[in-house]
Parts: sequence; C-alpha cells; structure tokens
Amino acid sequence: MTRDHLLLAAGITALTAVSFFRFPGHTILQSDTQIYIPILEHLWDPAVLANDPMASRPHVVYTTYDEVALVLRKVTGLGFEPLLSAQQFVYRALAILGLWLIGRAAGLSCALALVAAAIPMLGAVVSGPAVLTVEYEPVPRGFALSFILLSIGAAATNHWRSASAAASIAFLFHPPTAFFYCWLLAAVAFRQRRYRDLLPFVVCAVFFLILVFVPERPPEGQEIFTRIDPALEALQRPRAAYNWVSMWLSKWVGQYLALAGFCALVLWRLWRELPPTLRVLFAGLAAGGLLSI
Repeated sequence: MTRDHLLLAAGITALTAVSFFRFPGHTILQSDTQIYIPILEHLWDPAVLANDPMASRPHVVYTTYDEVALVLRKVTGLGFEPLLSAQQFVYRALAILGLWLIGRAAGLSCALALVAAAIPMLGAVVSGPAVLTVEYEPVPRGFALSFILLSIGAAATNHWRSASAAASIAFLFHPPTAFFYCWLLAAVAFRQRRYRDLLPFVVCAVFFLILVFVPERPPEGQEIFTRIDPALEALQRPRAAYNWVSMWLSKWVGQYLALAGFCALVLWRLWRELPPTLRVLFAGLAAGGLLSI
C-alpha cells in the first residue's frame, strides 16, 4: 500500500467512526431489529422463543442476512448484537468508499471526494415509504444499500467485476432494495459487451436459488402476487401506512418531483464531466425511483 492508500483508509475510517458513533449514529433493538434478533436467536437455538410465531416463522431464510450472522457467531462466539453492529460499521465504510470512488470518477480531487462522500452519510428520511438513507439499525436494507453505493463507485471507475460482485451481495442481503439496480447495472454491462463481468450475477442467481429451494428447514409459505384479507388491511393501514402509497403520495409527490427536477438539473450541469457509466446509472436510478411508486 502506498502512502495515499493509507491516508485514504485513515480518512474513510475516521468518517465511518464519526458517522457511527456521533451523527447520524447507530442503535439496536429500537425498531426492526426487535424482529430480526429474536429470529436469529431462534435459528441459533430452536428451543429459544419456540412458541413465538414471529421468531419461529422466519422470513430471512431467502437472504444471506441470517446466514452471515450465524456463521460469524459460530466462528467468534459473540452475540448477535455486537456482530450485527460490527457488520454495520464495516458496511458503512464500504458505502463511504463507494461514494469516494463516485467523486473521483466525477473529477474531484482525493480530498474533495472525501468531503463529498461525507455529505450523504449525514443521512435523510425518505418521507412516504418511511425509510432512511443511512439506517440507524443493522438491518438488511441498510446493508444492501451500502453495497449498492460501493458497486456504483466501482462501475464508475471501471472495476466492473467488483461492481457486479458488490451488487450481487446487495441483492442477497435484501432483494427488494437491490433488484432494480442489479437489472440496470447488468443492462449497462451487457450493452458494453462486458459479458465476463456478469459472472458474479450468475453466481448470485445460483446461490439465491439454493436459498429458496434448499432451505435448512421449510420456510413460511408466502405468495407474492396475492391480496391480503380485510382483517390484515385494517391492521396495517393505521400501523403501517407507509405500505399504502395512496395514503401518502398526495402529500409527498411535490417533494419527489422537486427532487427529480433537481437531479435533472445536476445531471445537465455535470453531463460532460461525468463518465458515461455514471450518466446512465444516475439517470436510470432517478427515473426508476419515480416509476417504483
């Protein structure tokens, strides 16, 4: 490693520490991890929470979230809380590295690229669906987004094999978060005839099929394209309004359109400075975000 590499590693580590320990910070067992950790404890020891339907009917068997946590616990002997928090720290560092690579690809100096990477790590609330751009808790969608940012940075700097590998890991952690991006990245790679660089996607697909069809124990049966019954609808509407687009779109559609317009203005301003790959990914992700509603 050169001196520049060491300085970059130190800068990313410092930014990650500030992000993790100061602002926006981190927490556990405050929100979604109240569900994930009981599931993991039951998977580790089936006698734990055996009568709790939330823990005994896990929905994480289609992802690597539980597999990675279980392997790390077996290797280290530590509990799930420190292991998930440690992963969260490492993956935030990877997200910052991805943002730094994006800045470098856009023509910024090393120092300015690090400053640019620090700004998104302040985090923001995505109003409507009620998610965070920087998750406080070590949850699958937060892990996936970190690998997506790393993948964008790798693709922008022509490290395509690393980009597709990072995107594949994001998909295995949380398919809903990564599906559109993986499709977009694969389309760009295919358009540029980078067929060999698509190999990680093939490996990802095989591993995903193994998770789906060869689970350690039969998962909870669940249909994807179906209707929920009126009783569940009545429960979800007041408790989980973010699941119902019709309940929040009219309130936030103006903000979305304003952000989309701002993105379009930035792309127009920087179009010539951005590498072709970043142009397509930025424009495609902005359009996909609107279409996903």
